Amino acid sequence: MYDIITFGSAAQDIHLKSKAFKIIKDEKDFMTGTAICLALGSKIDVEDIIFTSGGGGTNTAATFVKQGFTQLFAEQ
Repeated sequence: MYDIITFGSAAQDIHLKSKAFKIIKDEKDFMTGTAICLALGSKIDVEDIIFTSGGGGTNTAATFVKQGFTQLFAEQ
């Protein structure tokens, strides 16, 4: 028997780290006021790349499991 059934997306998040990323501040054009800028068509060196699971359904399921619930993940 399951305590929780989650519905939602499952995705793979990819995080990149590079010294080539330029931070720009512009509260008018960007909702958060900050953005990453790269030259159009440029190729950059990446120092680190991390793959993690993500998505609303996956994140919710992982949170419930960490709290001790038995659950079934169902993709929407």
